[in-house]
Amino acid sequence: MKKLAAFLLCVSMLSVGTLTAFAEETPEDVRKAGIVTTVPEEHMLTFKVYGNVEFRLDGEKGNEFRVKRLSEPLLELIPKEGEKITDVTVNGENVTGKLTDNKYQFAPITEDKEVIVEVKTETLPKPDPEPEPNPHTGVIGGVSIGSAGLLTVFAVSRRRSKESRKQ
Repeated sequence: MKKLAAFLLCVSMLSVGTLTAFAEETPEDVRKAGIVTTVPEEHMLTFKVYGNVEFRLDGEKGNEFRVKRLSEPLLELIPKEGEKITDVTVNGENVTGKLTDNKYQFAPITEDKEVIVEVKTETLPKPDPEPEPNPHTGVIGGVSIGSAGLLTVFAVSRRRSKESRKQ
């Protein structure tokens, strides 16, 4: 049985022939074809800013900006008067620690994108008001000219008293 199987295998191998196929000739530029893509020189950034702030991108106001490819635009956040920025999130990433003077530098821009900025602020405590001058004496802090003169006389007389004891 093994001999018969070997014989049939040999016969089947001899019966298999080769088939040659010829391709038609193609134009020169088709043979050099490859994958081609066009890379834009500029990208659109669309901003949605939530929070009690104004913002500028590279010094310009607006919501949509056209920026050069691979540029690193600077986002400036401007809190309302009497407030300070406490937390900033850009597209879900907390970037508060990356702020310098309320400014955030983007990584190189490689595509059109929508940028969502969420800003939290807190109201700063109001500073103590400047003391008003006393309308009667013109002196700030409630020390009158007469009191100041009396204190000066007392200090001079005390100094003379100490000097006379040393002699």
